[in-house]
Amino acid sequence: MLRTLHVGVATLALSSLGACTQRNDARTVGGRADSSLGTTSTGGDVTSSTVGPQGDAQILVMLSEADEAEIAAARLALQKGARASVKMFARQMIADHTKMLEKGRSLANTLNLSTQSPTSDSLVKHAQQETQTLNRAAPGRQFDKVYLDAQVQDHQTVLSLLQQFEGQAQHPELKALITGAEPTVRTHLEQARHLDGQLATQS
Repeated sequence: MLRTLHVGVATLALSSLGACTQRNDARTVGGRADSSLGTTSTGGDVTSSTVGPQGDAQILVMLSEADEAEIAAARLALQKGARASVKMFARQMIADHTKMLEKGRSLANTLNLSTQSPTSDSLVKHAQQETQTLNRAAPGRQFDKVYLDAQVQDHQTVLSLLQQFEGQAQHPELKALITGAEPTVRTHLEQARHLDGQLATQS
């Protein structure tokens, strides 16, 4: 049974490793976050391109953290955003990332995975800092801009991580999950860029 993952105010959550590969997953996963961690306009470090090698358990946790964070940020956008287009985008984020989160949890249960923390994970800290920044942003047009700026950076980061994790994942089912998520995240990135560009021309 998958136990509930401990996540921050705006974290993302998937799951972990199969009992059939406990021998491999019990080892210490080497590597650390790349020294060139990027920063977004919302502040705080976030892995912009790569992290150290991760096992399936850690990959699932980080993917889950991403989904949870996107859902939390989108809920704030529904409360504080001004433009209809931004709120429509936020609703899509909630719908799509909820589906992705549920798929991850289902896979974790199917493979009898147990929670395992990543060896190098800046996502939780970044998500918490991003939530603080979104909370501080004034409701309305200012919030819309802060939210969309963050969405562009966040989806760039997640897309890079998916591409990296696709080559690191061991379970075929996890590889398939990652491959299936990439087009959705890429579409989100394109939408966020388009909306962010619209706001820039309207300023």
